[in-house]
Amino acid sequence: MALLTHPSLINYEEQQAAFEDFLRSFKASSTEAQDALDELNIDDNDNDEYDFMDETADGAAQPRSSKPKYMEHLQRVADRQVDNILIDLDDLQQYEKALEDGGASLKLVSSIERNAHHYIEILSRAVDKLMPPASSDVSFKDDVIDVILTQRQNANRVMQQALEDGTDPNATESFFPPALTRRYTLNFKPVTPSESSNGKSSKAMAVRQVRGEHLGHLITVRGIAIRVSDVKPAVQVNAYSCDRCGQEVFQPVTTKQYTPMVQ
Repeated sequence: MALLTHPSLINYEEQQAAFEDFLRSFKASSTEAQDALDELNIDDNDNDEYDFMDETADGAAQPRSSKPKYMEHLQRVADRQVDNILIDLDDLQQYEKALEDGGASLKLVSSIERNAHHYIEILSRAVDKLMPPASSDVSFKDDVIDVILTQRQNANRVMQQALEDGTDPNATESFFPPALTRRYTLNFKPVTPSESSNGKSSKAMAVRQVRGEHLGHLITVRGIAIRVSDVKPAVQVNAYSCDRCGQEVFQPVTTKQYTPMVQ
């Protein structure tokens, strides 16, 4: 009789530390031509594109340079220029192979493909830790949501300082949850399927091919949208406010059913 085998437990702390190192250290190779195209702005009476063509008219090979791909993107998020973070699993797979060569095996890509929704939160926590400060302060010219998020982040810093100083031991109850302080959405780009691998989880499937075994997995579905309807609202963060002192308490909701706080 064969013995029952139990899957090894996943160390989420080690994986989050690896995600932080990946976001901090991963560099993407690019040419000077690609960098110039990324920074190109087409305005009236602007001849930057022609200057760029003059500089590369000799057809000389462009040297390749490496730059921190995700840290630069996080700076753009902090500066309120973009509000989406796309994690390319091809990059993470390349980083994971380097870890395996060093003797570490954390199964980062396979874990994301099996439980994508949970790892969005784990990677979001890694992003929160590495988010650089904004290059400029919020002014009246910015969106209202930017002003509100900045106020919430400042309030969290004040309460964190009060908690460390011991002046307000109940400050944790008034912390704004991450869902109310993040100005970005995080998504995964699946691994590019190759001919050498089966790539079942990366190949696009029809809607009728989605089965129960795909629940929670990172899959790609192909189809044609013929109608768009309203999304049924769901509570993500429940806020309670005292009508006497004005103190607020927040309750993150991660399930379809929850029990409201009574005190």
